[in-house]
Amino acid sequence: MILLNILGFRLKLSSNDDNILSRIKMDFEYFLDDSIKNFNNIQLTVQAEVVPVISPTIIPKNLKPLFQRQNSITYEQNGIRYNDYYGAVTSVFNATKGEALVIGIDLEKLYEVTYLLILSRSGKFLDLAGMHKIHAFSVVQNGKGIVCMQPMRGGKSTLFTKILLNYDVEIGSDDTPLINQDGVLLPFPLRVSLDTIPENLSLTEKDFYLMKREFFKAKFSLSLRKFEKKISTECSQFVFVEAHRSTFDDPQIVKMSRLRLFQRLFHHMVIGFGLPIIFEYFWESGRKDFFIKTKIFMKRFTLALKLTFTKDGYDFYLCNDSQKNAEAILKLIK
Repeated sequence: MILLNILGFRLKLSSNDDNILSRIKMDFEYFLDDSIKNFNNIQLTVQAEVVPVISPTIIPKNLKPLFQRQNSITYEQNGIRYNDYYGAVTSVFNATKGEALVIGIDLEKLYEVTYLLILSRSGKFLDLAGMHKIHAFSVVQNGKGIVCMQPMRGGKSTLFTKILLNYDVEIGSDDTPLINQDGVLLPFPLRVSLDTIPENLSLTEKDFYLMKREFFKAKFSLSLRKFEKKISTECSQFVFVEAHRSTFDDPQIVKMSRLRLFQRLFHHMVIGFGLPIIFEYFWESGRKDFFIKTKIFMKRFTLALKLTFTKDGYDFYLCNDSQKNAEAILKLIK
């Protein structure tokens, strides 16, 4: 069993497979909390089970699909949501009680669904508490921060890792830093995922695993602790950067207009393209959740407006030299 406290969102995970528990423990190592007194009020209980066969009776008969997506079909009855990941994994989710059963014959898919379930439910909690994720990495140096936005497969984790390995910085997040309603940058440290393992890191088999995802390239997931960096504290002085691959010999930096900065924040934070959430656990049915989703949207939108007029943004065109890229981006906060 694992107990997590994700900035006030308390969760209990149980599994019959040690691989699930060890991976989630590494993913959320900075949020582990075995103190029983902190878990009198658990918001989510998850049971993840590897099984040889998924019983066809788990999902009730005679249900029409609520929605169908590339990776799943979702049904709902009496407030209980059933998700069929095309035979590989099935989940039964009760949002009202905060209970989820995830069973699967495919370990990799079972892990992926469990991981995204945790991020989706905790992310919704954080949104309502006024702490909003942005699809980016963040680092802090001498009290000043960088929030680097990039599309998926844009090289975000590679640049993040290069900075961690070669410069004296504090870790914010590899993928989803938080910004609160006061416009303060907050850390959200999860494991870092890379195409290859850096040669100058001393790792054992317990420090990483190969993450295989259905619709994406397999990546190695590494413990952030192995980088031996401090986790950043709250940071009020920071800039936004959107990085782009290019064919320049040297990195190029161009300051954004206010309108362009708002457009990029709308994309990466308000709508949240690329954020690691899963639709079927974030998006609920009914009038109550409609108002909750509207509230979340308005919170993100007003924060984006505030940041547009209080922070600077830059387009950053990457070259093929990762060292030059790291040096150039850090100059923005010198």
